[in-house]
Amino acid sequence: MIPVIIDLQILESHYQRNFQRPNLYQDALDSASYFVFEKHGVEKEQFHSSFTYYSLDLPSMYLLLETTLDSINVRVANKNIVQ
Repeated sequence: MIPVIIDLQILESHYQRNFQRPNLYQDALDSASYFVFEKHGVEKEQFHSSFTYYSLDLPSMYLLLETTLDSINVRVANKNIVQ
């Protein structure tokens, strides 16, 4: 679940940075997210079902999103070290 969220967050950040207005990129983001689900062998509906499940348990959701953010921050830090 976390690797999928990480990739979706990075993808959305890319669109947000380039287009800035969700109404301009929402359809493109939705289409591009298909490749994230395919990469991880997950159906979009499966992901949404799991995400909904975790959202009903706030401590678990907090931990899930905190871990996701920590992982993204490590990637960014590592990228900055390499550059």
